[in-house]
Amino acid sequence: MSLYPDERSYDEIPVGARIRQRLGAFIFRFRPGYGQEKMAYYTPANPQTEKQQAWRQVFADGIAAWKALDDEEKAEWWEKAKRKQMCGPHLFQSHYLNTHKLE
Repeated sequence: MSLYPDERSYDEIPVGARIRQRLGAFIFRFRPGYGQEKMAYYTPANPQTEKQQAWRQVFADGIAAWKALDDEEKAEWWEKAKRKQMCGPHLFQSHYLNTHKLE
């Protein structure tokens, strides 16, 4: 049943509602600038190549490095991030990944 009697719906979800949900063989998601989308459900491939695993390790190391910072260092990253409209951990991780690229 729809929220409004004249509104179209799919499986009782009003068209135009901002949802992200799997319904049967489809996924519904909202993308800013595009609106609600319906796409076929799929399971992404995960080949777990050596390069992919190495990059995941670099990413994990970046998170561990953030957690190892003291409060003063974290406050500095938060301050830098304000100017870029980001949060401290995201700016730190971006910097970490850019300075620890794989060959």
